[in-house]
Amino acid sequence: PLAYVEWFTPFEQQDMVTGLYSISCSTWMGYVYGEIIEVDQIICNCHIFP
Repeated sequence: PLAYVEWFTPFEQQDMVTGLYSISCSTWMGYVYGEIIEVDQIICNCHIFP
C-alpha cells in the first residue's frame, strides 16, 4: 500500500507561552512538498493543528 505525505519543516524554538513548537509546510519552488511513499516507511503519524 502507498500513502501521500506532505512534509513539514523541522521544529523551531518552543513557544514560551503555549509550550508548543512551530513548524510550517515544506515547499519546493513555491509548492507544498509532498510525495507518495510506501506505508512500510511510516514510523509514526503526527496530527498537526493550527
